[in-house]
Amino acid sequence: MAEKEYIIHQLYNDISNLESQLRHNHEKIARLKKAESGISNELNELVDHKPLVFDPELTSYTWQGKYAEMFLDIRNGINYAYTGIIQQTEDLLNDISRKISELEAMNTSISNTISSKRSQLAHLKA
Repeated sequence: MAEKEYIIHQLYNDISNLESQLRHNHEKIARLKKAESGISNELNELVDHKPLVFDPELTSYTWQGKYAEMFLDIRNGINYAYTGIIQQTEDLLNDISRKISELEAMNTSISNTISSKRSQLAHLKA
């Protein structure tokens, strides 16, 4: 009988630890989703403003010469930086999305384990 009580006690401890891990993962997911939303909003704003790098349009009639070429080089550098930042941000959003999926899969596994342990517990108590 003592062995059965020990197993029951161990199952309760396991379930408690798993439920704690489940809550912790839910909190992580909530924080990641909040961060993902904020970063996504900022990315959209960045993408919307990228065309402004080329405003005003410069033509040979509006501006030409050495300083115009330097200015266009600077513009191209800014455009290149914008493109790099956008790509890095998209990569970050993909990483966040992968981590959310990973945590959700982990939570599914934990929930299944909790159900299994509760089933074992019910069987032992019967």
